[in-house]
Amino acid sequence: MNSISELQELVQYLMEIRIHIQALTDKLEMLKKDRDSMQSKLLESMKLNRLKAWKNNENAFAIVSKLDTRIVDEEKLIQDIQSRWLVWLVYPRVDSLRFKQIANAMLKETGEMFQWTETINSEYISIRKVS
Repeated sequence: MNSISELQELVQYLMEIRIHIQALTDKLEMLKKDRDSMQSKLLESMKLNRLKAWKNNENAFAIVSKLDTRIVDEEKLIQDIQSRWLVWLVYPRVDSLRFKQIANAMLKETGEMFQWTETINSEYISIRKVS
């Protein structure tokens, strides 16, 4: 730094950049909400019209669903995990990311579920570029 005026210019430029970044971040969040709303409306419309897929010249839209595990009672689940000798899934709490991977794999392979969990089925729109 050669002078206080250079420092002031840098500070001013930094503040302008931060303001610009915040404006873009706010705009992005608004666009994401709009996207989610439109996808939800498309999903409902496709379901009402009994369509599993829709295609235009550029994209293919399909209704897909994902089966996931949700913890209902963590304290009782910890007991179930411990009884299965999977104690490495529990720190002070259940490591939900690792647990869900194992629980979903177990459900898929054997149909068995951990006690104190339930499955949830989430539908969403898959959008793929048409080649």
